[in-house]
Amino acid sequence: MRVLMLGWDFSPRLSGGVGSACQGLANALARAAEPLATEVLFVLPRTLGDEEPERVRLLVEADATRAPEVERTAPRRVEAVRTSAVRAHVLAAQAKEAAVAELEGPPPPPTLPPPSEALRLLTIDSPLRPYLSPEDYGELVHALLERVRRAPPAPAPVVVRSVVPRAEPVVDEPELGREPEEVAAPNAASNPVPALAADVRVPPYGRTLLAEVERYARAVLALAQRQSFDVIHAHDWMTFPAALLLQERTGKPLIVHFHSCEAERRGPLAKADVRAIEQAALDAAERVLCVSEASARTLRAHYAVQFAKLRVVHNAYAPLASAGPARKKDAQAPVVLYVGRLSEQKAPDVFLRAAAKVLARHPRARFVLAGDGELYPELKALARELELGRALRFTGFIDGSELAETYADADVYVLSSAAEPFGISALEALSLGVPSIVPRTAGVTEVVRSVLRFEPGDVEGLADKIVALLERPALRGELARAGLREVKKIRWDRPARALRAIYDELAGPPS
Repeated sequence: MRVLMLGWDFSPRLSGGVGSACQGLANALARAAEPLATEVLFVLPRTLGDEEPERVRLLVEADATRAPEVERTAPRRVEAVRTSAVRAHVLAAQAKEAAVAELEGPPPPPTLPPPSEALRLLTIDSPLRPYLSPEDYGELVHALLERVRRAPPAPAPVVVRSVVPRAEPVVDEPELGREPEEVAAPNAASNPVPALAADVRVPPYGRTLLAEVERYARAVLALAQRQSFDVIHAHDWMTFPAALLLQERTGKPLIVHFHSCEAERRGPLAKADVRAIEQAALDAAERVLCVSEASARTLRAHYAVQFAKLRVVHNAYAPLASAGPARKKDAQAPVVLYVGRLSEQKAPDVFLRAAAKVLARHPRARFVLAGDGELYPELKALARELELGRALRFTGFIDGSELAETYADADVYVLSSAAEPFGISALEALSLGVPSIVPRTAGVTEVVRSVLRFEPGDVEGLADKIVALLERPALRGELARAGLREVKKIRWDRPARALRAIYDELAGPPS
């Protein structure tokens, strides 16, 4: 069984739980023993170097965007990977394989690769990132193109033809399958993303977020034409247009995986064009995966989806790197921890407002806000307004042993999300013996019971729960021990087995 997965992150660096889920599921599928062994081809916009390369064979597709129906040469990677050198390496490897085949005779029957090679990461040059807004995308592409202009010329520059997506305004139902057309280059001074004129040596990024999503979809289609696979598995909305094109061209069964939907991410501010893409994927997919029953209910409430297509595959967690010797905690200066993206969906402002109320009752309490995101400047200003001062520490993004140590040093962990489809960070905290407080509606409450719950957005209620844990060490100890027992069985192997059963249901079990 070979699965083509489309995702935007393969680590928690960019997208938190989504990256962890993609990494955990793909690795668990790849290392499964026969007859459940599964080869996973994971397509990413780009790699960052923290994708666990000891278990992953990286493959850079320098010609990913060349396709017969789109007369476009491959964009040069922003990281300045030399396409000529890549081609030379590929040709040399092919010549060596041909020589060996001539000496050794016909090759043996094909078999699945060993687990260490069963997961390949295919990368395509794209500036897309999880949770981008159209405004953020415009700024990101502008910065990337400025870097390309300042970079020294490559020995063999790649010429891009003037084939670009149509410069049409975004509509509620974008045409996912339309072909690009040649258009006149608009005035660069009126557009933050320079247009693609003939012979311009810049990557052909889309001029809007949706145009880039479509461009990426065509690149994925070109790349996938050189791969064989049995199932298409797409994670979250920006991969759905690519998945729809692949399904149309290959006829392979399609699974769409909602780690969160637009209604959960943005609530009443949900964008109509994103919802249209999500609805198109729901209509076309053979199976729709949600990370919790709560998330499935939200999907049914806000979209038209056939109940028979829905499957709930709960997330899990991977043990964190060793936290080292346990710190002797100061009962007089307890630490309350938040870990997550600094975004509206995660409601870190609720954590800070609750922290101010806790600090008024426990002046020696300390608070740690771990993570990065677009709300960082606003949260710094809010912290000053709430006079949290030295009681609060911003760590930025952390991972590995530093993340494990941060969890282990905490006395209480808080997941403050306004909408939380699951909440992997709560499992990580429990696995290190840290009692946790989560929203009542969080999906993680479907797999663990040993957590305190509060109503999303209820600052007073959250503060009361924190104070209760700080003032009752016996309760903290009881929750910590119960949490450790519960999370021992919640590893990625379990959802991976459920996922493989869904693959077999659609593509047929191994013969």
